[in-house]
Amino acid sequence: PQDLLEVRAADGVTGVIRVQGGKNAVTSIGETNSRLDFGSNDNSVASPFIGGRIASVTEATNGSRTGLGFSTYLQSRPGADLMEFMRIDNLGNVGIGTTNPLRKLDLIADLSTDAVRIKNTNSNGGGLSVFAANGGGGTNRILTLGDSSENIKVAVIENGNVGIGVTGPATKLHVMDYGT
Repeated sequence: PQDLLEVRAADGVTGVIRVQGGKNAVTSIGETNSRLDFGSNDNSVASPFIGGRIASVTEATNGSRTGLGFSTYLQSRPGADLMEFMRIDNLGNVGIGTTNPLRKLDLIADLSTDAVRIKNTNSNGGGLSVFAANGGGGTNRILTLGDSSENIKVAVIENGNVGIGVTGPATKLHVMDYGT
């Protein structure tokens, strides 16, 4: 073996590791059936020294639906050091920041920071940032689109006004031309 645990199947045979657990009869949503814990020997990770986890979690009271929960560790996090932050539900929906994703990608975030960022690391730049932010002065932006440097290019504020090149649009469509 090359590692502490190695599973090697013969040619043409699928290698399988099976972890099975949980109750014989599921009684509530959120029960953990089985899990894979990723430990740490670093004593800054609190006992029992689990730094990450993937768990099989029931999503129906009769056990007919199961999802996968992904948890990460942060020392002294309010509530719990080890918390679930991503779920793939039984329908294939992925939730980040939610254990109940309602769409193929359901992102629930503290919208005082970027919610979604797609950045091109190629030398010619480009990309897209989608985030919500308080615009100051009572202007609450509900959607903003930015470039790869996170400069706001389009802003939609709570009253429905849209700004292109301006972050606090005063009319239904407010366009700022910088003479480019």
